Amino acid sequence: MSEVDNKLPIALPPGIFRNGTQYQAKGRWYDAHLVRFFEGTIRPVGGWAVMKDASGVDFTLGTGLPRGAHAWRANDSTTWFAVGTVGLDGGANQTKAKALSGQTITDITLSGGSPQVQCTQNGVNAGRAYGQQLFGLGLYGDPGSGAVLTDCDVWSFDNFGEELLAVSTCDGRLMRWDKNIANDLAVVAGAPTGNKGIVVTPERFAFVLGAGGVYRRVQWPDQESLTVWTETSTNQAGSWDLQTSGKILNGKRTTTETLIWTDIDLHVATYVGPPFVYRFDPKCHNCGAIGPHAMTVLGDKAYWMSHDSFYVWDGRVIPIPSEVSDYVFGDIARVQRCKVFAWAVPAFNEVWWFYPSRDVLDKENDRYVVYNTVERHWTVGRLGRAAGAGTTVTLSPILAAKGGKLFQHETGDDRDTEVPYVESGPIEIGQGERYIDVQKIIPDEKTVGDATVTFFIKNTPSTSTTETTKGPFSLAQETSARFQARQVRMRIAQNIETGWRVGVFRLEFVLGDRR
Repeated sequence: MSEVDNKLPIALPPGIFRNGTQYQAKGRWYDAHLVRFFEGTIRPVGGWAVMKDASGVDFTLGTGLPRGAHAWRANDSTTWFAVGTVGLDGGANQTKAKALSGQTITDITLSGGSPQVQCTQNGVNAGRAYGQQLFGLGLYGDPGSGAVLTDCDVWSFDNFGEELLAVSTCDGRLMRWDKNIANDLAVVAGAPTGNKGIVVTPERFAFVLGAGGVYRRVQWPDQESLTVWTETSTNQAGSWDLQTSGKILNGKRTTTETLIWTDIDLHVATYVGPPFVYRFDPKCHNCGAIGPHAMTVLGDKAYWMSHDSFYVWDGRVIPIPSEVSDYVFGDIARVQRCKVFAWAVPAFNEVWWFYPSRDVLDKENDRYVVYNTVERHWTVGRLGRAAGAGTTVTLSPILAAKGGKLFQHETGDDRDTEVPYVESGPIEIGQGERYIDVQKIIPDEKTVGDATVTFFIKNTPSTSTTETTKGPFSLAQETSARFQARQVRMRIAQNIETGWRVGVFRLEFVLGDRR
């Protein structure tokens, strides 16, 4: 044995690496759940709490499934949160729009019934015979089971000043709400029908997307108006068909322009004034969004999940390198891709995407992937949320679960029964040619709270070699830990629900013999 004592810092790069096997993640973090890497520490994501009314009763959205949400601020600075649900029966029992402010939730579903047609809760593959669908869809040679994806129905919301605008894709009518809880949503007179979405531009034009049932059409009334839809020489009402073979999914505004995603590409609408009013420029091809809520704006940039990669818009379309993309896009249930939704957490510079995995039985979102837009690393985890909005308006993110409950996130340390953890790939001394005798675990000044570390020990990298488990050991203070290994993996986990942090801890060890 060597007589020289050593202290090995465990300073793995932040973020998760999943584009390969666990062994290929050598010296990296490989798996995680409900943790984030931020400012040189590993910490749990904030907890969550069920939102309740003034009587302490849980808010509920009913039996429908959440399929879209939006937060906005009224002129008196009151914050509002709207969420829409969709049900298979297409009737009042499941398809709802509700608005929340303070401790009051109000059903604002369109009077007289909405939607007008039956909704689709889940994405489905409809069989078609040969020659009855577009070339390339379905399995080659299959005469009758070619897969044509039918997306689930969703809600699209935006605010026109302090008024709420809404479109349900299984209804297609543009609706408005005046923020008066005594009133319901009302159909906007003169607006096109058969619509797929709504976005309000920075210049205060209401863009109706997929207007009139034409999947590539954008139509708008006169500036700052919801009543003047007929285009004349004396107003700025108009419409435009995007030059694309894709279908419009949704739009988002930035501070200076309006972004419109199809399932194939991205278009930028720039205000140019009369007589053309807007210029529409395609900015990329094969970079379209995977679903109608798969995009969000953080600061002056837009981020979205595409069909096999992630992108950011900052004046140009830039692919985001991802060390978890193989895992995410190999795991996602593509038939249910219409359920992907994105939201932002500005306090931690994060963009989150929830998505349904291939193995989830109820076809609802059960996993998430997160990108830190400043530190530029990724993490993953498992949590079921169906719709929500980040913290650009509300103090904390509000997310809706499939069961109809609303949760306020990033608050406190209660995470139900979930245990946050992060797990590494193999860590070796040199090339793993020597044993180490670990004697002590020494935390640094950034390590606080109650977390533990468990070691999984192997003496060869062979997949047939069984790991030996040592621990868990406390990371709250210096802790004795005696074991011998050539290769170890680590699992850092929450021990007690606290605001714990783990920095760069060290292993005090004695270097052993070579193999």
